[in-house]
Amino acid sequence: MFLPEARASFGEKGPVQKLARGFAHVLSAPLYIPKEIIQTTMEAEPVYLAPWKGITFGVGKGAFLMGRQWISGFRDIFTFWTPGPPLFEPDSLLLEI
Repeated sequence: MFLPEARASFGEKGPVQKLARGFAHVLSAPLYIPKEIIQTTMEAEPVYLAPWKGITFGVGKGAFLMGRQWISGFRDIFTFWTPGPPLFEPDSLLLEI
């Protein structure tokens, strides 16, 4: 189970990297809310509704992504000694222009 071949099949490098990935996910998760507010405001079609869509839809989508990343991060933190892939590949925190 802890053979290098088994870790390579899961795409893992080891428990230290899984623990570090978990902490990175947990610490960066709150950044999804302002990112999604800005992204949704930039993509709003009628310009006069941009602030409203940014606040309502952006906060909702950002909260969903934040919760998803927290779950993945806490799972990696509490199970770092077992090999396995992450629950999901997180979206980029950079704005898409």
